[in-house]
Amino acid sequence: MSHGYLFLGNRLLGYEVKDQQFLFKLFTDWYDEAVSGALREGNFDDGVYDLQGDLVLGPQVVYIDPFNKEQRTKRYVIAVDRGIKWEDAVLAYEEAQTLFAKENTRYYLIIHISLSCIS
Repeated sequence: MSHGYLFLGNRLLGYEVKDQQFLFKLFTDWYDEAVSGALREGNFDDGVYDLQGDLVLGPQVVYIDPFNKEQRTKRYVIAVDRGIKWEDAVLAYEEAQTLFAKENTRYYLIIHISLSCIS
C-alpha cells in the first residue's frame, strides 16, 4: 500500500466520528452520482451477462422455502464455449512455428492499455 493512502487513512481516523460520517457520506454521494452518470451514458458494467451455452444438467432443486413450498431455488449447469479445442490450438501453434521458422520472424506481444475514468 502506498504511503499516501496510509497517511490519509490515519488522518481520517483522527477526525471525530461525525466528521468521518460526513466525509463518508460525501464520498458515497459522489460515487452514486458517478454510477448514475455512467448508467445514463451506457458505460456502466454491472457484471451480469447473458451466457450462450448448452444445458448440461438441470434443473436441480437445491432449496425449497419451508413457508411456501412453491418457492424453489434451482441449479442449472451449462457448458460455455470460450475458445477453440486444445487439439486445434496445438495444431495452429505447430503451423505457426513452422511458418515462423521458415521466415525467421518472431512473436511480438503488443499490449494496449486503455485507461478511462468516470467523470
